[in-house]
Amino acid sequence: MLEKLKELRFTHIRRNGIPDEFYGRFEHNSQNRIYVEGYETAGGFQRVVGYKIDEAHIKAIIEAATSCKQHLRWDCYNSVIINPTFHNLWVTFWTHRNTDPNPVAPKYVAADYFPGAEKGSRKCACAMNDMCATKANGEREVCNCNVNDNTWKKDEGDVTYKEHLPIHSFNAGDTGRLF
Repeated sequence: MLEKLKELRFTHIRRNGIPDEFYGRFEHNSQNRIYVEGYETAGGFQRVVGYKIDEAHIKAIIEAATSCKQHLRWDCYNSVIINPTFHNLWVTFWTHRNTDPNPVAPKYVAADYFPGAEKGSRKCACAMNDMCATKANGEREVCNCNVNDNTWKKDEGDVTYKEHLPIHSFNAGDTGRLF
């Protein structure tokens, strides 16, 4: 089994202590933090995730796996994820391999949830447990970043739906000047 996985060009493989159970990790160009500033339009900044193996191999491994996950984190300062005053438009979003064409992200459209939330929820992970930050009026947001105040916040979680893996790109907007 280990040799078969190596043939599929996993970057890291290790046995989890259970016969025939392996853990693999795909290396990519977006593992380090990236500072994003000056992109006001929805999805104005786009980082396409470049993997060190081709998409066909990734897809084959994901489809054969029992479970998969990929983590995404967005640190924000005065920057929303969903614009509630403009038709709940996704301003900061991610895309995956099974989405349709869109002019903002030419090959892909925004996923309908932020990682860690339920697909279709249009929420972030914090909203799944009613743990998101609150606005000045005490109302709880659907994402921490949506409070949109002068405080660093973050929204993060794992994409665990295999049909949404791997993440194709991360797109951000509302990232004007910090100070």
